[in-house]
Amino acid sequence: MPELEITDPNDIVVCRYCKKSFNKKETEFVKIGEKYSHKHCAELEDKREKTDAEKLDIYIMELYKTDFVSPRIKKQINQFINDYNYTYSGIHKALVYYYEIKKKPLDTRYTGIGIVPYIYQDAYNYYYALWLAQQKNESKDINKYIPKEWEVHIPVPQRKVKKRNLFSFLDEEEEMNEQ
Repeated sequence: MPELEITDPNDIVVCRYCKKSFNKKETEFVKIGEKYSHKHCAELEDKREKTDAEKLDIYIMELYKTDFVSPRIKKQINQFINDYNYTYSGIHKALVYYYEIKKKPLDTRYTGIGIVPYIYQDAYNYYYALWLAQQKNESKDINKYIPKEWEVHIPVPQRKVKKRNLFSFLDEEEEMNEQ
């Protein structure tokens, strides 16, 4: 009679990427936040090129320290795209500009990205200026602009002590003799 094996239901998890269930004790896995995935699925996911929408979602999850993008933020993103013709990469770059380049603190009272319409044009101008500078300097050789090093030797300062003329009776006698 075969031996029965008792499995813990907590050991059966679903892969985050391929959505197949597996036993944690029998399969190599990677824990990502509160979720699990096969090790090979996680490696494939790391190598895959992310879409602009995925990059935006990843940035928002890192920004708010969650493992999902809230429905409110999803609605805001869709509204920005439909109403203002923004792009996923534009929204992403606007948030990076505001929180990382301008070093503005994340206001924890609000759980949305409503700041985007107010900063989008400034972020666009910033990235456009970077692009123009890159285009202008693309053909230039940077080694020509690296300053040459000059080695300067400064002698150690020497203190020059002035000798004071001290009073001497001999000086007085010479002056008296001259008179």
